[in-house]
Amino acid sequence: MILVSACLAGIKCKYDGRSNLDHKIKDMVAEGRALPFCPEQLGGLPVPRSLAEIKGGDGKDVLLGKAKVVNAQGEDVTSKFLAGAKFAADLAKTTGARVAILKERSPSCGVCEIYDGNFNGKIRRGPGVTTAKLLEDGIETYSEENFQEFPPSPERVYLGVVGAAESSSSISKIAREVGREVASRGAVLVCGGRGGVMEEASRGARENGGVVVGILPGNDRREGNPYLSFSIPTGMGEARNALIARASDGLVAVSGGYGTLSEIALALKMGKPVVGIRSWETLIDQNFKKADSPEEAVIGLLKVLSKKQRFKLNFDFH
Repeated sequence: MILVSACLAGIKCKYDGRSNLDHKIKDMVAEGRALPFCPEQLGGLPVPRSLAEIKGGDGKDVLLGKAKVVNAQGEDVTSKFLAGAKFAADLAKTTGARVAILKERSPSCGVCEIYDGNFNGKIRRGPGVTTAKLLEDGIETYSEENFQEFPPSPERVYLGVVGAAESSSSISKIAREVGREVASRGAVLVCGGRGGVMEEASRGARENGGVVVGILPGNDRREGNPYLSFSIPTGMGEARNALIARASDGLVAVSGGYGTLSEIALALKMGKPVVGIRSWETLIDQNFKKADSPEEAVIGLLKVLSKKQRFKLNFDFH
């Protein structure tokens, strides 16, 4: 079962009493493949209701008590949004749903973007309250703008992100941005599924509505980080590095030690392009390039793959 924002199915439950009808999603509901819900109604808010936005952060911050949801009259409606998010999480557990398609920029259901809390039409990055709760519970989230493929199609580009299992704050930030870039370009992120660079890249991708495949060294899929869409236990230990290289069409290496070097070497031996950010700067190979930023790394990798004509890429390279 797939959970969908009720307004996308044509149900008139928006704050202004209208819907955001998406015919494909409406068809999914009619076919019994999707279940519509409105977290704001389920949290106790009426239709119509006053416009609301998150002030002081995004949905993750609301869950942590660091931000609040207020309406256009300045009233604090945070408790209603938290109640709706909890109801959505409970609904996912009850129905066994692992995927949700949600309304972008909604204070409840925004996946990649929400309004900035000043009621001026400006947008900031980050999830809504319900989306943040579903992500926390391991639910894969899409918006009506990027739900075209799940589970990931073999025709999509799979980009591996490799790096150290433990990382500094600066490297963690880079890894998270790499994950966001991979997701924003429509690619699937492949990683070793554990902590450090792997976890931060996974987090960035999932926060941006992406798909993450974790190829784990052990036998228990529960050893994976909480941001994985799919966990693949191998029982192979560090030998699983070869599987990461094989499953990826190209790699982004963020810092890292000898384990990362092994993944780089395996990918290069397989003829796959690798881009490094602060990773093995002295390595010389025609298929190994260096980048100064996450955006440069991901776009550069996709350009190389596009030139090889292995994929039909429609990404914005600008």
